[in-house]
Amino acid sequence: MYLIRLSLFVVLMYLGAVIALRGRDEFNLVIPYVRFVPHGVDVPLVVVDTSALIDARIVGICESRFMGYALVIPQFVVDELQRIADSDDPIRKAKGRKGLETLNKLREMRHVDLRINDSQVDSSRKVDAKLIFLAQSLKAKLLTTDYNLAQVAEFNNIEWLNITLLGKALSQDIAVGSILSVDLVKTGKEPEQAVGYLADGSMVVVPDGKKWIGKSVDVEVQSILPSSGGKLVFAKLTGSGSL
Repeated sequence: MYLIRLSLFVVLMYLGAVIALRGRDEFNLVIPYVRFVPHGVDVPLVVVDTSALIDARIVGICESRFMGYALVIPQFVVDELQRIADSDDPIRKAKGRKGLETLNKLREMRHVDLRINDSQVDSSRKVDAKLIFLAQSLKAKLLTTDYNLAQVAEFNNIEWLNITLLGKALSQDIAVGSILSVDLVKTGKEPEQAVGYLADGSMVVVPDGKKWIGKSVDVEVQSILPSSGGKLVFAKLTGSGSL
């Protein structure tokens, strides 16, 4: 009995010493090739702001499985989207609804780690200040399309991800004569004119595209002009028309 107790005491002392030296994350036993690894693995977090949800390109990024972060959606961001969707201004209303649709699409993706954060943040703070505070508290990055918010995040030593910059980095090389597929989303300044946008935010103007608004069409690039938002592309419909 004494030997059993002594042996148990020695084993427990050994395990205690190993854990103390190796840390709680993992430790090895004498048995060769046997390793105990913790079940709880920290997942990198990114706090998603209102602009990123309204932008909606986050859906395509998540569908491609390039998003290696758990998405943290603050409840105050959801509330802000609801307020925008309830606006009397039709443009703001459309933006709010688009943001809520984006959120629902992300919820439906089984492979996306989506977390609604209900943390109570000082209600007197503006939304941008709340986002900075939450990102700092969670040691998370910030996902936004708002350049000014990104600069504030950088000032506060918070790493940020900008979807617009990602789109520009991945934008295709466009030249006169290139054939593009573009979604026409609204009318242009001229009669029968329609406008669409490329992934990098560049505007595509199609002279005879009004009847194709709301659809995807093939267009041929006629000319390209630089603009503050990227490029201003003038294109004409190809013979294939609507896709």
